[in-house]
Amino acid sequence: MEAITERFRAALVGDHQTTTRVEVLLGGDETQRVDLSDYWTDGSIDVSRQTVRRSGTLTFVDGDASGLIVPTDRDSLLAPYGNQLRVWSGIAYDDGTEELPCVGTFRITKSSSRYPMCTVTVSDRSWVVSNAKLIRPWHVAWGTLWDQAIIALLVDRYPGVPVDIPSVEYTSTTPRLTLDEEADPWAAAQKWAASIGYALYFTPLGVATIVSEIALAAADPVWTYDGKPQADSPYDPADYTNLALYDETDDLDADAASNGVIITGNSSSNSAAVRGEAYDNDPDSPTRWGGPFGFKPLFENSELVTTNGQAGQLALGRLQQVGGLAEALQIPAVCNSALEAGDQARVIRPELGIDTVHMLDHFPVPLRGGEQRIDTRVRRVVVTG
Repeated sequence: MEAITERFRAALVGDHQTTTRVEVLLGGDETQRVDLSDYWTDGSIDVSRQTVRRSGTLTFVDGDASGLIVPTDRDSLLAPYGNQLRVWSGIAYDDGTEELPCVGTFRITKSSSRYPMCTVTVSDRSWVVSNAKLIRPWHVAWGTLWDQAIIALLVDRYPGVPVDIPSVEYTSTTPRLTLDEEADPWAAAQKWAASIGYALYFTPLGVATIVSEIALAAADPVWTYDGKPQADSPYDPADYTNLALYDETDDLDADAASNGVIITGNSSSNSAAVRGEAYDNDPDSPTRWGGPFGFKPLFENSELVTTNGQAGQLALGRLQQVGGLAEALQIPAVCNSALEAGDQARVIRPELGIDTVHMLDHFPVPLRGGEQRIDTRVRRVVVTG
């Protein structure tokens, strides 16, 4: 979750005024900004753990005939020729101050206008990397550090892209890698990160970074959702003190669950069999490996895996992603613009038998405020294979 103050937390659960700021970054340049907050009228940002972390639409109206809104040529602010938007959304306090978490830095990919209105479709900076398809093969030398391989590819495809990829200890270096002409560099970089148990994404401020899947799953909850107990019960403001509303949907689906992951490495550089395994061994888990749920392994092969240690890390990371899918919730909540996909939240709903920690998989950020429907799944933390 983006950093917020206790004042922000307290204001969210009471009556509050939502406010949004929108800046144009000319050509994506952080130092060349134009504020269009006075012209913005509506919009929503979609946040998920998919290939593109953040995307959405925003609508602007040129109410004072400024000429800033409806694109007329390639240099127009909202024309999809390289300009980016940075969006902030939060709370306007009664004393005139504001607290605005950043909800994304976006490339404008489409604009649709009917004077004096313009609606733009936006995607985070992964769109820039993904669409910069390779025009010739890309090679990575054997023994390259994984973080350096990822950084080199991102910087080549998106010169000047902000990158904050921490140097961490990996259980292997790269085999010799070749990406073919027309390959999607963002998909490749995400696959490389996943092979060592990490997720690659762009932060709301537009910085490329990686995070350990195990660290994500083991993180402390950022919020507790324990809203109104029954739809027909009398209104009590205390029921809403942690943002959840009253009609969570509890989805239990055995078909969508795996309680073990087995990774085999099929790189041509492997001189011996490479294999890694991870299992849901939590004694309290309803999908425990070998418990009443039984055995439901997921098998995957990877040409990127060259050691048993790396295979084990990839298996652990994948288990954090696929474990718990049998227990998913949809939570209607008051909008919290500071949330991030992958955050942990405690969910309490006694009448559904729920008091568990869930990972946030997908949610919108309605920039006008209102209801935010959050899709979650129960987390499974596995730290050994």
